[in-house]
Amino acid sequence: MKKIFFIVFLLFTFSARSQLQFYSLPELLQYADSNAIVIKNAQIQQRISSARQKDAKSFLYPTINGSAGFNDNLTLQPTLVPAQLFNANAPEGSFKEMKFGKQYLYSTGVQLQWNILDFQKIFASKTAAIQVKADISNSQLVKFNTYNQLASTYYSILMDKEAIKIYQKNVQVATDIQNVANEKYNKGIISEADYNQAQIQNIKCKRDLENTQQDLTTLFKQLQTQINFSDSIAIPLEDSTEKSDERLNADHDFPEHPEIAWQKTQLELANASLKESEALRTPSISAGYQYNYGWAMNSFSDFNGASHLPQQYVALKLNLPIFTGFSTKQKIIQSKLQVQQQALQLENMRLTENKQDQILVIQFSQALSQLQKNKALLDLQERNDFHYANQYNSGILSLDSRLTKYKDLLTAQNDYLQSLANYKLYEYRLYIRQLNFQ
Repeated sequence: MKKIFFIVFLLFTFSARSQLQFYSLPELLQYADSNAIVIKNAQIQQRISSARQKDAKSFLYPTINGSAGFNDNLTLQPTLVPAQLFNANAPEGSFKEMKFGKQYLYSTGVQLQWNILDFQKIFASKTAAIQVKADISNSQLVKFNTYNQLASTYYSILMDKEAIKIYQKNVQVATDIQNVANEKYNKGIISEADYNQAQIQNIKCKRDLENTQQDLTTLFKQLQTQINFSDSIAIPLEDSTEKSDERLNADHDFPEHPEIAWQKTQLELANASLKESEALRTPSISAGYQYNYGWAMNSFSDFNGASHLPQQYVALKLNLPIFTGFSTKQKIIQSKLQVQQQALQLENMRLTENKQDQILVIQFSQALSQLQKNKALLDLQERNDFHYANQYNSGILSLDSRLTKYKDLLTAQNDYLQSLANYKLYEYRLYIRQLNFQ
């Protein structure tokens, strides 16, 4: 007996460890911050941009390179030298074949290069810094969109659970109606059409329950995909009754929309690109220094008898673009147009998001009012249906009237579930909109 209890305990412990439970939407969002693939990818992109910024900035510093080499001239190439250099009496136009150089050459060197003034690289470095800001804003926008997707799935699960509770009661009520209808039909009290109508209503209630249960299974699998979790997830139904107004800002003080923050960085990138294009017209100055030292010898590693060949020089170079076939001019025109385009999009986005925020507040208030009224109607319909059920079971109410009254309850249930879904939709949108992603 102790062994059985121990095995059951281990199985329960393992199951509990492999199952995630979310008691509120903030818990789910907090878990997604560290596990959702889209959020993690956006964070990785931030680090990539940061590395690219450092890479672009590195071009502003001087570079130092060292070198070392060894040559074995297996065959020294002969050179034709005028014979009169060695013999004044040699015939005009005659040459003597000679070989110059030594077989073994060793060399070392150091080179220093520095672009003292290069506006293109300077502005490229600034553009890379702005790109880091853009990817940070993009990460915030990705998180904002992911939060909305997760909240939609989360509340859809709660809505389906709420609907399943109602549909289970409907199946029981429809079954009771059909049971009474069976007795009356067997006694010849009701017609076959009325009997079939009771069966139809029972089948519809079971169908609605089965469809909602299947939808709930699909939603859980969708949530597993969204948060990158393969084991089971539990979301208690009690969370559906949580008062959202405790999490909402009563003054509806909205921070800057993540999409607007992202669009601002796109305008900054367009301006930076314009400066890069304009920098194509500017001169650049670079300086260089090189020192080489070589050893030439006829015997391998005979440094005592080697010829020493030192060399060094300093260079200063000015590069002035004079004519580039009008390509620079066209690039500047394109960049200016892109700046205008991004500025217009930012202006329109500010106006649109501001109006969307105002509409969201109105929709939330309307949904709350509608939910309260539909809940009151549902409570009244449920109380009335209780009396109609008693009258039907007592034979006071006919089957046709009972089904008609029951359809009124089903209509009230559907209205309530729809208004609850609308309320939850605007609730989580308002909640997420009030989060500060900066």
